[in-house]
Amino acid sequence: YIVDVVFPEMNKVLVTPIDWSEFLVFIGLWMAIGTTKGCQRSDFWSSHEPSGFRGAPFRLNDFMSRFRFDQIVLALVYTDDPEPPYTDRFHPINKLVSAWNDNMSDVFAPGWITCLDESMSPWLSRYTCPGFMFVPRKPHPFGNEWHTIGCGLSKVIFQLELVKGK
Repeated sequence: YIVDVVFPEMNKVLVTPIDWSEFLVFIGLWMAIGTTKGCQRSDFWSSHEPSGFRGAPFRLNDFMSRFRFDQIVLALVYTDDPEPPYTDRFHPINKLVSAWNDNMSDVFAPGWITCLDESMSPWLSRYTCPGFMFVPRKPHPFGNEWHTIGCGLSKVIFQLELVKGK
């Protein structure tokens, strides 16, 4: 799906096309950035030495330039479907979620213990989150709600459904 749908759509915008290895580096950098809090994304490409008191705790310049990282962020799309004639706040990810579920049905065999769950994808601003919900019974009550089913043995989520609200 990434190679067949996401890359062609991204490469329509990118001056230098993205390939699989560069995409994996990009995902790894996002994961590294996601392990920290209290700093801006630009801090990871700062020319100042890392400090425990200011900015990001490490630098990512050796892996990808900030300019390239920002280009990929701006070009990243998850569908090649045209916009529907009606308002669908989740149009950009519907095909991705469907592809995930189809792929997991084909390649994953869950164990005998499965767990259904209502999970929250935390989000703080209702103005920037499509489908923002407040679910007071959750530890992180603000964001998007997902119905998920996971394998109790491997701890892999193998089916997702986004709760789209009313």
